[in-house]
Amino acid sequence: MQEAFAKSPAPAKKLLIAKKTKKTRKKGDETVVTVVTNKGPFQIQIFEEDVPVTSAHFLSLVKEGFYNGLTFHRYDPQFVIQGGDPTGTGTGGSGKTIPLEVSDKLKHSEMGMVGLARKSDPNSGSSQFYIILSPRSELDNDYAVFGKVIEGLDIVYQLRKGDKMQEVYIEGTKNEK
Repeated sequence: MQEAFAKSPAPAKKLLIAKKTKKTRKKGDETVVTVVTNKGPFQIQIFEEDVPVTSAHFLSLVKEGFYNGLTFHRYDPQFVIQGGDPTGTGTGGSGKTIPLEVSDKLKHSEMGMVGLARKSDPNSGSSQFYIILSPRSELDNDYAVFGKVIEGLDIVYQLRKGDKMQEVYIEGTKNEK
């Protein structure tokens, strides 16, 4: 069974409603993650202030190199491209899960929004993430949106099942160890 978008009956949600963090960031000081694929690179702006738990979880996986070499295991035209499963089957994860975290400001309202995939349990988000290829309001409040593709959306549209994330890093930290 694919990890994201399971519609079977699920346990009651333990929903985190994201609260503004006290961290002050200047405009233009957003965290950006670059994903270098075999089709080319794209960049994701991470919404740390709006969904701090989900963002921190994703960024920690990026920092440890978790995504380097993984494939996109799911492609559904007009819906989603999904990756981040070390098994490549759609059933694996990082070994750590986080609770569902949503923000009223972040919706699946436009192409290129990035969210954390999960199993039928709302609190089972791990390492798999998806990028929507068309607006999908039916996913709002059921899946955590934590980013948006801000550059290279044309590359995202070229990705297919089996394409590889060669390197994933936080901008400005590529050469740090």
